Amino acid sequence: MSLQEYYINKLKDVNAFWSYDSSVINSIDEEVLIENVLIHLEFEDIILLFNNYPKSKIKAAWINRLVRQEPMYHNLNNMIALLFFNIKNPKRYLQRKKKEILKSMAL
Repeated sequence: MSLQEYYINKLKDVNAFWSYDSSVINSIDEEVLIENVLIHLEFEDIILLFNNYPKSKIKAAWINRLVRQEPMYHNLNNMIALLFFNIKNPKRYLQRKKKEILKSMAL
């Protein structure tokens, strides 16, 4: 079983894909998979994610998918910033990223 299959099965167990058509679940984009692992799975699974995916890819998915949804995942984003990306001041970092996202949407 591949790592992607492992995560998809775990995410199915927690009903993370309740809104997805069952025929497309096994072919979801890596960024969507990373987003759902960060949101729905346990700390150990997130550690496994960091051991098997490039940190840059996880960070890009986090910024594009979770930070973009601030303040919905504010506490989770603070934890991820602090623990996994060693960001010293998560609050300031997230505010800056939100401003960048808003600027890019205004163009």
